[in-house]
Amino acid sequence: MNENKTDGKAEEIKGRVKEATGDLSGNDEMKREGQKDQAKGNVRQAAGEVEETAKSAAGSLKSDTHGGSGDKPREDR
Repeated sequence: MNENKTDGKAEEIKGRVKEATGDLSGNDEMKREGQKDQAKGNVRQAAGEVEETAKSAAGSLKSDTHGGSGDKPREDR
């Protein structure tokens, strides 16, 4: 798990707590802030997913260009 995913999850949880607190106390502003925090956290987690996918893809490309799989092109018969 990378920093974006970890921090994003923390922000999402913080937002859930804020939203619930706002809901229970009748504080609409706090509830909206919690919803915003959740959205920001979800976006940050998604960015972390993209980052991990890009690193994985780059690693796959790197191993392929350096003889990673050892597969040879099939010859037509």
